[in-house]
Amino acid sequence: MLLAEEARKEEAWLEFSRFCELRGRGIRAEAMRRVDQFMQLAANWSFDERLAFSRWVLWRSRKFRDDRMVLPHPLREQCIIPTLRSWYEAASSEAEPRLWLGILRCDDPSYHLAQALELDPTCELARETLTRWILSDVAYNQHELPGFYIGNPADDLKELERALKLVSGSTAEAWARTVQQQIARLRARAEDALATQDRAHKVVPFPGAITVRPPE
Repeated sequence: MLLAEEARKEEAWLEFSRFCELRGRGIRAEAMRRVDQFMQLAANWSFDERLAFSRWVLWRSRKFRDDRMVLPHPLREQCIIPTLRSWYEAASSEAEPRLWLGILRCDDPSYHLAQALELDPTCELARETLTRWILSDVAYNQHELPGFYIGNPADDLKELERALKLVSGSTAEAWARTVQQQIARLRARAEDALATQDRAHKVVPFPGAITVRPPE
């Protein structure tokens, strides 16, 4: 595994390198034992040393479909997240700690990402992640159509407008075009559902209609 080779270049990260190697071979129990040993060593590091490792592994984790491959729960909870929190407290005007706290779904993840983007409008990872979450939520609300719309389509239209604004600020043109097409499709479904609701609310019972009850 390339990650193991890269980590091996830092003597202090040797146990993490061994974890990556074992994890890549599917030897999970021994890999997790290496993580425990690595965290025992990291507990004695300075903040700058923990931060250097955290930033390195977080960016490398983006290459994996499932970041748990290189960010197992104990490492994430006992080392990475506490380091990010300390970083954020020491440098609240920096975007990057907000970015990672959002991606790792700490506290209010969407707010963290929005703040990261406000602090650094060039942070494409925050922009793309936040946009993807919005579209995923709307798509979920629509997945029972045409039978049922989960939630309020009017709220989803507002969220889609928010996503469109996010996309408009992107420098990744190909990604932006693809997402704009997705937004258009989701918006059409939400508008159609909203129109259907409005028509249902405007139905007026026929004057003098008699309700016929079935015989008892």
